[in-house]
Amino acid sequence: MTYLKKSLVALGLFLFSFPMLPEAYGQGSVLYYSKVDTLKFGSRFNFRSNIIDWVTLSPNLGIEFTLGNKNWHKWTLGAFGRVNWRTNMKENTYHVYDIYDGRLELRKYWHGAGTRRVFYWGVYAGAGKFDIKISDIGRRGNSFFLGGMIGTTNELYSYKNGASLDLDLAVYAGAVMAKYDEYRRTLQGDKYIYNVTWPGTGYKLTFDPWVYAATTDIAHVSLVYHFGTKVSNRYKKREFIDDEYRLKLANDQYRADTLKAADQERQKLLRIKKAREKKLAEYAKADKEAAEAAEAELKKLREDTLRAEKLERKEQRALEKAKRKEQKELEKKQKAEAKAAQKAAAEAEKENSQQATDDNGKLSKEERKKQRELEKARKKEQKELEKAQKAAKKSGGTVNETPSDVKTDKAELKRQRELEKARKKEQKELEKAQKAAQKAAGNINSNKKDESEALKKAEKEERQRQRELEKARLKEQKELEKKQKAEAKAAEKAARKAEADEKKKREK
Repeated sequence: MTYLKKSLVALGLFLFSFPMLPEAYGQGSVLYYSKVDTLKFGSRFNFRSNIIDWVTLSPNLGIEFTLGNKNWHKWTLGAFGRVNWRTNMKENTYHVYDIYDGRLELRKYWHGAGTRRVFYWGVYAGAGKFDIKISDIGRRGNSFFLGGMIGTTNELYSYKNGASLDLDLAVYAGAVMAKYDEYRRTLQGDKYIYNVTWPGTGYKLTFDPWVYAATTDIAHVSLVYHFGTKVSNRYKKREFIDDEYRLKLANDQYRADTLKAADQERQKLLRIKKAREKKLAEYAKADKEAAEAAEAELKKLREDTLRAEKLERKEQRALEKAKRKEQKELEKKQKAEAKAAQKAAAEAEKENSQQATDDNGKLSKEERKKQRELEKARKKEQKELEKAQKAAKKSGGTVNETPSDVKTDKAELKRQRELEKARKKEQKELEKAQKAAQKAAGNINSNKKDESEALKKAEKEERQRQRELEKARLKEQKELEKKQKAEAKAAEKAARKAEADEKKKREK
């Protein structure tokens, strides 16, 4: 079969596949409506054919089925196939374009701004055989392919029965897994002999331009015949034509909005609750920190007080120790001074006594000597007087004293008086020295008494200072406790106020 005969047969089949073509009329009488329409089973089909494949003398035909019986269903499932295999085997042509393949397509349609045009996108997958020789090297093998498409369908003519003839423009792109041999073809007799120059090793991803273009069928310019319902009344937006669906959508939207508002309110209440809990936690933390700070301050105050008391006791012990040491030293000094005074007094008394004794001894010795002399003289005179008296008695007369005797008696009496006077003077000096020693001892005792009184006074002042310190400490402790109570009361008041504000906000 020649290419010309094959083309004529294919064109006849194509024209025969579109019945009622004489009854078609122009675009001006298109009937369009916005309502839900139930598609009959036969009206859900359409046939299509790619004009570009007809130009390459590759007969092709496709069928498409709408997945749903309503005019708002948008998904379709289709099958497409083409064949052009081993034609002109006896002609000596240089080029070869033999191919046949089949594919499945899944599409989704939607309307644009106009009513007579729809757009679609989809996916496809298929398999086939090819033998393509455009240059000196040819390629022959099998392929699997898949990919995606995007395109548009425009309504050209509509029929009285509601069907329409449409123009489909699309672009296909995808991946091709092919297994093929490269060959050279030579003519021997009336047949071509294939000489393989590069044998295929298995299926692999290929981007050979002719294999990819022919297998993928990149460009589609197709005529489509829709049965029963034209394209302007298919693939509509359901919410535009279905009142019940629109009401359902509105109810669903209202329900979703209500649930969203409720969820937002719940989230808001949760945020308020979290904020309140956070605030209460902050208040509790602040109260805890304040209590801990107060406790730490009180503990520190107690430690400081104990440390101060300990230091004060230590200082007091040191002071008492110093006082005792000072008192011991003072007593020791007083004892030493008293002992020295006593020793001095004793020495003075001894010296005075010794002097007095010496003086008295000296005086007594002289006096005794004089007295012995006087006694001897007196005894001699007495004897002479007795002798004179005896002589006078014997003579019968009285013996009178002579002036020399009288003078001697006066001198003796005068000397005795002087001795007595010197002895009394010495006695007075001795008594005076004794009194001075006693007075010195009395001064020492007086100094000791004064020092004892000063010590007692210092101890009294120290006790008074300790009482004042204790009183100041108690006063400071009371002020601290009062301050802590005031802070705790203020914190509790702030917490109650915050809780009341939070409650008012929550109620609001």
